[in-house]
Amino acid sequence: MGQLSPLALIVCDSIYAEVPNGTKPALIGLFTLVQARSYPVTHPKMCVLASVVGAEPGMVFKLEIAPEEGGEPIVSVEGVAPNNIGLDDVFEMHFELRSVVFPAPGQYLVKYWGGSAVVVQRRLKALLVKEKEGDNK
Repeated sequence: MGQLSPLALIVCDSIYAEVPNGTKPALIGLFTLVQARSYPVTHPKMCVLASVVGAEPGMVFKLEIAPEEGGEPIVSVEGVAPNNIGLDDVFEMHFELRSVVFPAPGQYLVKYWGGSAVVVQRRLKALLVKEKEGDNK
């Protein structure tokens, strides 16, 4: 069994792949902060690009977003490495997440699992912003 090495874990608004086979993705609107005037809040669409080296054919990968202090994940999705992947190949997964509900402000962890271990993780902060005086939005 090979050693998984993380290359990237990026949260953004969208992932656009111009080439039909998706080998040259463009990441649009990278972010590390979700802002809202009240919670819970539903984020309509967010995308995550995860990239590793060392994936094996048929290996199961999972993306989770969960409160940093613990608790149930607010997102949990899986994918499988293709049968033609080599241990030296860069393996990327693109996730499009719709209607992600952040129950409260605070720190969240975006975790990318390979098999039963977290390969890479990053923080995503949900911030409560106050209305400005005279702001009718």
